[in-house]
Amino acid sequence: MRCLKGAGEGQNTMTDSFTIQLSALAALVTILCWSTWRRHRESWRRIREDWKSDQGFRKQWHPAALDVSSIAPQIQQLRHEHAEIAHHRSRHIGYRNQLIAAVRATILRQPFFQNVNDEIVGNPQGKQHSATTRPG
Repeated sequence: MRCLKGAGEGQNTMTDSFTIQLSALAALVTILCWSTWRRHRESWRRIREDWKSDQGFRKQWHPAALDVSSIAPQIQQLRHEHAEIAHHRSRHIGYRNQLIAAVRATILRQPFFQNVNDEIVGNPQGKQHSATTRPG
């Protein structure tokens, strides 16, 4: 009988240990929740006040139709100016591409980039092209 009694005592110790650990976990979770509530209660109070003031404003606000006839000329002028600017920009797209190509060619003519330029043109031996001869 002593063997059975000893086995039961070990099980109670294990159950007691689990109960203590579970109780400690519950206490820590409670402390965590309480500290979070204390830290955020002021901001939650402000949010509730803002929400109540918004509700009060919405109850008092009566929407009215917007009369756009008074600003119609300005809207039309803005549309016209936008169309002019958009059309004006489209002319300069090719100019920008040409400018970038010219800058690239100028940089590739520098002595430091001469080997790179020869490889691009197809002159791997490094022979210089004359100024009057154009490849292609």
